[in-house]
Amino acid sequence: AAGGIAPARDAVAQRSGGHLDPSLVAAFVPAAGDLCAELDEIDALTAALEAEPRPHSRLPAHDLARCALALADVVDLKSPWTLGHSSTVAALAAGAASGPGDRTRLRLAGLLHDVGRVSVPNGIWDKPGALTAAESERVRLHPHYTARIVSRIPAFAPLASLAAADHERLDGSGYHRGLPASTIDEPMRVLAAADVYAALTAPRAHRPALPDGEAARVLRREAAAGRLCAHACEAVLEAAGHD
Repeated sequence: AAGGIAPARDAVAQRSGGHLDPSLVAAFVPAAGDLCAELDEIDALTAALEAEPRPHSRLPAHDLARCALALADVVDLKSPWTLGHSSTVAALAAGAASGPGDRTRLRLAGLLHDVGRVSVPNGIWDKPGALTAAESERVRLHPHYTARIVSRIPAFAPLASLAAADHERLDGSGYHRGLPASTIDEPMRVLAAADVYAALTAPRAHRPALPDGEAARVLRREAAAGRLCAHACEAVLEAAGHD
C-alpha cells in the first residue's frame, strides 16, 4: 500500500526461509503483480474460502477449542511480550466460570479475545515508553476488530461481544464501547478480570512482570475502585491459586 508492487515483492523475497516458506515465496514473486492487483477488488475471506479445495474440511463442535487455540497462538506470536497470553486468559476465565456452559464460552472467548491485536502495529505494542494520543486510540480500537473478526466466523460469531469485552469497565471507563455496568454480564466481568491478572503477571515492554501477590493486590484495588467486579476478581484469583 505504501510503495507499490516492487517493494512488496522485495519484502517477501527477503523473508524467504525466515518468516515465509521458500516454496511459497518462489510462487508469489513472479506473480506478485497479478496477485496484488486483486487485493482491493475482492473480499479476502470469501476468496480464501472459495479457493479451499473441495470437499471443504469441517470441524466438529467438540473440536472448536483446538481451532480457537490455533488462532490464539498465531495472534500471540505477533509480539514477544504476548506469547501464551491468550491461553493463560482462557484458562483463568474458564477456571473462574460459575458453571459448565459459561466455562466453555469463557474458554473459547479467552482464546479469541485478542485476535484484534493484528490491527495494531508492533511498534505500538512493543513500545517501551508512554504511548501518544494517536497510538492510544489505535490500541483502544483493537477490541472492535476482535468483534469484527470473530463475528465473521459462523461457529464463533455468538462469542463476538463477549470476546471483545475484556477492556470494558464497570464505571464506564473501558473500551472500545464504554459499556455501563448494567450491560456487562458475569462472563464479561470474569474475562476482564482474567485479562488484567494475566497481563500483570507477564512482562511487558514498559515494565517487568508483577509477582503474583502484587498482581492480586492490584486486581483487588481495581475492584475496590469500581472498575472491575469484586466477585469476578476473587473467582479469577482462586483459579490462579490464591487463597
